[in-house]
Amino acid sequence: MDILSLLAGEVKPHPVFFVGIGYFDTLVISQNGAGLSSTMRPEKSPHKKVKDAGLLTRKNTKELAEYVFSKNPLEVSIGMAAINASLVPPHNLSEINAKDIIIEKGAGKTVGIIGHFPFVDDIRKSAKKVLIFEKDPREGDIPDEKIPEMLPVCDVVAITGMSIMNRTFSSILKHTKKESYKIVLGPSTPLSPILFDFGIDALSGIIVENAETAKKYVLEGAPFRHIKGIRFVTAFK
Repeated sequence: MDILSLLAGEVKPHPVFFVGIGYFDTLVISQNGAGLSSTMRPEKSPHKKVKDAGLLTRKNTKELAEYVFSKNPLEVSIGMAAINASLVPPHNLSEINAKDIIIEKGAGKTVGIIGHFPFVDDIRKSAKKVLIFEKDPREGDIPDEKIPEMLPVCDVVAITGMSIMNRTFSSILKHTKKESYKIVLGPSTPLSPILFDFGIDALSGIIVENAETAKKYVLEGAPFRHIKGIRFVTAFK
């Protein structure tokens, strides 16, 4: 079974109080708690309607989690946020930044990063080599179609949580060597032990501690690293 099916299958039907799609991030607030995901914006048909928009708080988290299987990127974002709003975070969470883990594990080694994160320059200072794979590569990035060819040389692999949403997660893992250190990071990252069963060593995600504060920042267009009311945490295998 694929990882999205496993994650969605764990969701309980909690009442939903709020669904908001910001430019950078999507937020679902439920009776169980609040969850974030990155907002996937449609490249084609940008005005395609979200199913049942205006009525989403009549659904529960389990119903919204099913949106993650949609072909509409905005609905996928809602589904991932609903999954994250339903998770019970592990007890052994550490307040360690993903950047620091990658710097430590990647010192003198080859680091592969799926997604262009703002801390890339810091990683380059300690790593032997840094390979950045992007769907829309910037200068110095590597097009993601090169992953099968170049990712297998990496000793440390940092994978954006969005790879779960856009269904590239399994193919990325297929091209990582077994002994590499693998970390999933970003606001979409589900803090679920299910990912450890796929060979992931660490999960660096977000806990929403003050949903009302986070809501203001999400709806006013703040990137996730500037959102208040959240806490950055890491769970280790």
